[in-house]
Amino acid sequence: MEYTLFGIRIIPSIPAGTRPPPPPGTCRVSCSGTYLTHKWAIVFWLKITSAGSPNQANFDTLISGISSAWGTALITSLTNSTIMNLVQGVWIPTAGVELMSSNSTARTGSGGTSEMSDSAACYVISHHIGAYYRGGHPRTYLPGIPATSVTNGSTISGAGAAAIAGTWGSFATAIKALTAGDITAVDVGTVRFSSHNAWLVPPVFYPWQSHTCRTTLGTQRRRLTE
Repeated sequence: MEYTLFGIRIIPSIPAGTRPPPPPGTCRVSCSGTYLTHKWAIVFWLKITSAGSPNQANFDTLISGISSAWGTALITSLTNSTIMNLVQGVWIPTAGVELMSSNSTARTGSGGTSEMSDSAACYVISHHIGAYYRGGHPRTYLPGIPATSVTNGSTISGAGAAAIAGTWGSFATAIKALTAGDITAVDVGTVRFSSHNAWLVPPVFYPWQSHTCRTTLGTQRRRLTE
């Protein structure tokens, strides 16, 4: 991931060779939808504990629960033009095994109709983990900021930043509370695949510990797919 050092934009090089597979027990989740008709997507990771053999029905229930958590926790902080309509998960219960699931329930923001004129404008939510290193820390670029939460055209109010950090925390907490049959525990966070320009073998899952939102507007940039 790129970062800024002394005002200079730094884009770390990708390690040579093939990226190692995600560690067993982890699940890549993507939530996607539209904002002012433009497509967007965000990605995070789960660590799933299962008491039995991988079960598709249990996994489907878990993915459905993530969609429900979005509708319960996040929509009040997002504008009415912000729609999340697809949750997809790829779970690797054991090495070499993949289960896939999706849920297409539409979750529409209820935070008002005042829209940012820039469709790429977004919240930048930082996820704090129990590891220190320079650059590449997990962040979520989330569209749907109400214009009433922005001052001077570029600054999110302190109240607005605190509100989205709190609702994102509620979303993460709701995911952690999910169970489904043999799926007995779920944690949410990020998987770190490389360190010091070398692949980590195996990659390491880090659970999120807390969340903050910066007060400067972010931009979706390449995260807007259309």
